[in-house]
Amino acid sequence: MAAAAWAVRRVRLSAWRGEAAVTDERGQYLLSVPEIAGAVAEAVTDVDSADDASKLRARRLSGGMSNFLFVLLEASDGSVVGLMRVYGAGADATVVRADEGAVFGALSDAGLGPALLSEWAGGRIEAFVAGTPVESRTLGRPESASLLREILAKVAAMHKLVIPSGLSSSSLAGVENSMLFHQLGSWLGQLEEAAQEGRKVNEQRRLLLTLPDMPVSIELRALRDHVEWLEAKWRAMDGVRMGLCHNDLHGGNIMATADDEVVLIDVEYAGYSMVGVDLGNMACEMMHSYECENHPGFVVRADEFPSPETRAAMVACYLDAAGESSNDAAVAALMAQVDLGILSSHLMWALWSFIQARTSDIAYGYTAYGLQRLDQFVHGRKASTAADAAAKAALASEADSE
Repeated sequence: MAAAAWAVRRVRLSAWRGEAAVTDERGQYLLSVPEIAGAVAEAVTDVDSADDASKLRARRLSGGMSNFLFVLLEASDGSVVGLMRVYGAGADATVVRADEGAVFGALSDAGLGPALLSEWAGGRIEAFVAGTPVESRTLGRPESASLLREILAKVAAMHKLVIPSGLSSSSLAGVENSMLFHQLGSWLGQLEEAAQEGRKVNEQRRLLLTLPDMPVSIELRALRDHVEWLEAKWRAMDGVRMGLCHNDLHGGNIMATADDEVVLIDVEYAGYSMVGVDLGNMACEMMHSYECENHPGFVVRADEFPSPETRAAMVACYLDAAGESSNDAAVAALMAQVDLGILSSHLMWALWSFIQARTSDIAYGYTAYGLQRLDQFVHGRKASTAADAAAKAALASEADSE
């Protein structure tokens, strides 16, 4: 979820055989050499064997909240040969790798994502996209209108892709079998199981996490109630648009190239889901910045959250890109789904963060991030409930007056 940028440290991939691991200059473990040597040899055309992999250097990229990222470079001239992605220790708790592989291949075949060069159980090597991560918080500004149109055109194209059966989510089974609720159900179950196994559940069923120097108690029953409420809201909505969704659309996962092309990357959480979740997540990400070196690793700028007018313009642009009518009725219908998608995004990344706080080997303020996303969900749920009550009261008053 974080935009990548060049890191200062460099790692030499020499003596692949006989070297147990690659570490940075502080001795921190980065990856095991033997398990990836063959993948490198397969991916790079002029590397014929694992021994020849010493021709390469790897430059680690900063960012990445669930993976370690490296650019593979020719040792002789520094030319780029690919991007190596090494899955973080806790990533598999929240990612279905078979789904990710299927979606990655579909995007690559459709020209919407990078090509796959090689893979192994713990990661993959893909074509390096020579571009710049988009800055999410600028997308709602007038000067970014052209870029936003290009992004939404690619997103709309992705939503229309069809993948053979076998994904955890289904385009035909509706809300209840969407990737969103597959994820929420799985992640909530993991949190409940982890809390019980660790004997950290008291009579109120609370999960204990930590912030620096401070324990944090999270009520699991409240999380389950939130998931059930959200699913009921989606089920009650008419005309829900489904598609193959990215489910993690933010600037760091959208690359803009020098020739004004847009490439979607990092499809770990992709699957068939509600289109409103994808667009709602984009809106949420406009107020989050992950280019922060200090703990907790992110900044929230509430004033950057797009206004209703900006969100409506984004929805109209999406409908135009999809080749559909963008009249007021069509925009209003999709806007209602985007608003619910915003709440979905908050709850999804809250649960994700709580799992990462327990399992990830990446230094990041996951607990703090999850708490602020959960707080935004709770406030949004209260506002939605109040609006529903007001609308119900207005209808009752109108009926009485008749």
